[in-house]
Amino acid sequence: MTDISGLLNDLVPPLLDQFQVPGIAVGTSLEGTRTLSGFGITSVENPLPIDADTIFQVGSISKTMLAAVVAELVKRGALSLDATAVSLLPEPGALDPRITIEQLLNHASGIDAQHMIGAAPRLLASGADDSLLAALPHFDTEPLRFPPGTDFSYSGPGIMVAAAAVEAVTGAYYPDLLRHELLAPAGMKRTFTTADEVMTYRVAAPHDLAADGSARVLHDEGWQRHWQLPSWDVPGGGVLSNVRDLMAYGEYLLASDVADVVLKAYRGRGIENQEIGLSWFLDRVDGDLVWSHSGVTVGYVSQMTVVPSAQLTLAILTNSQAGGLAARKIERELVRLVTQIDLRPDLDQRVEVDLNDFVGVYDNGFYGTIELTRGDGDGELIMESKPTVVGEGEFALGSPSRSVLAAYSADALIVLRPAEDAGLLVGYVRGPDGRVAALRPGSRLALRSAVPKSK
Repeated sequence: MTDISGLLNDLVPPLLDQFQVPGIAVGTSLEGTRTLSGFGITSVENPLPIDADTIFQVGSISKTMLAAVVAELVKRGALSLDATAVSLLPEPGALDPRITIEQLLNHASGIDAQHMIGAAPRLLASGADDSLLAALPHFDTEPLRFPPGTDFSYSGPGIMVAAAAVEAVTGAYYPDLLRHELLAPAGMKRTFTTADEVMTYRVAAPHDLAADGSARVLHDEGWQRHWQLPSWDVPGGGVLSNVRDLMAYGEYLLASDVADVVLKAYRGRGIENQEIGLSWFLDRVDGDLVWSHSGVTVGYVSQMTVVPSAQLTLAILTNSQAGGLAARKIERELVRLVTQIDLRPDLDQRVEVDLNDFVGVYDNGFYGTIELTRGDGDGELIMESKPTVVGEGEFALGSPSRSVLAAYSADALIVLRPAEDAGLLVGYVRGPDGRVAALRPGSRLALRSAVPKSK
């Protein structure tokens, strides 16, 4: 029998120290048998032990829950994935009339508009309306990244449009709809959308690293007002949950015909064997299908992964901006132990390409710029990411980073260094002239904007 508890007890505590993550909760469900574990503390200022019921912000795992709600409506004939958002919304503004519900949920709408996330502290000052309908006018000032349905680029604002359309179709407030269509049927008893609802339970506080490398609590340092995310961000990232409830969610998906709608492969993500369903990322690894979605909010990083062939669900919740590296290692080790599937690509795989085709500067929108230059090592590229410069009252996500990459396949580069990021794939797109026209870091399309001289 697989000793999941033993693996976690050996694996997780050293990661807390290595990455200065105060707390991590891990849940697994294997053929319906659950292992729920908590490590570390809720807060370095007011510490309580993390347990299976400790509530975290789950970030973009929230998007998959919207997809489940939509699937229920589709099953009942109350909504069509082919319906255009404009046809459903009472005040669509300048939203492109071609964009469908399906395209919004699988990130093929072309909507970028990530600037509104960074501008949220200013847009939502003085108690401004933060409803889903109030978000729509902020999409009118930015052109689409590509014509709807022709490409793929991860879009949080696109999810907001989909949720606004769902509210319009049902006449229901989204959190109420979420509770009725998913949380109650799945038995998710402690999953919420507001600070008021969680205040009587144990909640993990958000953290980042201080200048000396130690963990510190974040106070009012995000794009949201205080701790709770805006109402318009609830469908895309504002759900609050714990690993016990996320196991109930995964078991519900595996047993329900909702999966027939949600987990159909609607389109590719630009890299071979990588597809997308309704919000869920679908990866084919040595013949096995893996569903996954990560989540990041200010002070939290999360991961949820499902391997249907093994009836395995796992969720990892961390209360630190630095928690992603720990979550990735736990995910890979658990999946390998239980299923023998290795989620990390082969670091030695290479293809022959002209690396000069990649050299240039790429516009990553709200996330800043990416510059690729030739590396010193044979077959290596240097990728430097620089966050955007924001105005007063706005928020910039991310920090400067530097990675060494190599050409992995006809559609992807692979990160070699730093070691903690080794194995991450960065997709790329060639234009009609054969030159690289765009990168896809973090599944977001970054278009080439200039070409500096190569080394």
